[in-house]
Amino acid sequence: MKVCVEGCFNAAHYMPVKGEVLLHGHTYKLVACVEGDVGKDSMVIDFLVLKDVVKEVIKQFNYSLIIPRKDLGKVSIKGPFKVKYAVVNGERASTEVLASTICGLVKERLKGVKGVYVRLYETYDSFVECEC
Repeated sequence: MKVCVEGCFNAAHYMPVKGEVLLHGHTYKLVACVEGDVGKDSMVIDFLVLKDVVKEVIKQFNYSLIIPRKDLGKVSIKGPFKVKYAVVNGERASTEVLASTICGLVKERLKGVKGVYVRLYETYDSFVECEC
């Protein structure tokens, strides 16, 4: 059985767009699911526990510039504002890499579940799904 919660966060990244690498942002929608057996308490997982884990993970990316680890130290943005960087492992900070990263972070925090599934929307009609 799967138990799912949703969350949203705002972040920017840079990706090739029609031949140019452009900085741009999204309001990402995340659906995170945990698979497991129904326990003695009649639950797979307490919704509140799953929501707290997802909120904790989302907080790392919210209002950040997501960059691949290889670009750490190469990116510099200056202005009358704070810049928050979130680092992902991967050649680019694609939605696929971000979804995989989020899936791993959720799984790290939830021991004993059969599986974690993530659906990450980059736009209202474009999303990536992964399992870890």
